[in-house]
Amino acid sequence: MDDNSVQIIELNSRIENSVKDIFMDASRLFMPDDVEVTPFDGDVLAREGENILYVELSLPDSFNDIPENEGDIDTFDINEDSNPKSVFWYEDGIYYFQIFNRRNLLKDKFILRISGDNSFSKMDDSGFILDKNIQAIYKEDRFYFMSYKSANSIIPLKDYMVLATDDDIAGFSNYGILDIDAETIKEIGNMKTRRLINSIVKSGNIFVFQSISDASKKKLLKKYNVDAKLANGNIILRKNNAANLNRVLEFLNEDIFIGGISSRRYKSNSKKRDD
Repeated sequence: MDDNSVQIIELNSRIENSVKDIFMDASRLFMPDDVEVTPFDGDVLAREGENILYVELSLPDSFNDIPENEGDIDTFDINEDSNPKSVFWYEDGIYYFQIFNRRNLLKDKFILRISGDNSFSKMDDSGFILDKNIQAIYKEDRFYFMSYKSANSIIPLKDYMVLATDDDIAGFSNYGILDIDAETIKEIGNMKTRRLINSIVKSGNIFVFQSISDASKKKLLKKYNVDAKLANGNIILRKNNAANLNRVLEFLNEDIFIGGISSRRYKSNSKKRDD
């Protein structure tokens, strides 16, 4: 649940195996034997379809009663309890997680169901829909996922993000690549700003950008649709707000790329190198 408590969903014995199969089949698609598994390094950009990320963590204390003390766990009541943030299947020490949101709920909705004479009537019962995929697996003290956004909605992962500190921002400002001081960055920036600055400093892109001519810098800003101008080799934001600042930082972090065939601009979804 939202407070990280756990509740049991009681299943009719006739459908237990069918529900189990949904999670087991999804787990084989999610994490096949030959998938690449790498530790999460704080980069929240998804590498969906490429590899599995993981963090080492302990599940909330409410999971401690699984499976020996399930009698101490409350049963979920769809008409009384708040909406879950995820549902999971537990099997042999492994947890298979599926995110849950309002679209999964069949409650307080006008739902039509077909009757025996091929006509439709209103379904008055409450229920919810199980998807045929999962977004995370937890086993042997590791939480595996492909999408940070999805995984973070199940188990908070904010502490695993690598963000620039105030000192990092001051150091970044001292490079002089942006005509904006550290205090302004801290004032108008957000979490994304700090993530990007941390990544840029690690990449060394600042020094590469500083080494090229002003004419080339101007061409690059135009090519990548960065709403900024250049003066004395420094990038000057046309508007001092988080959106413009983060766009410049995305450019410096090479999070924008141009397709080789269509020449369209895209947001990069992977920083995995190919050299």
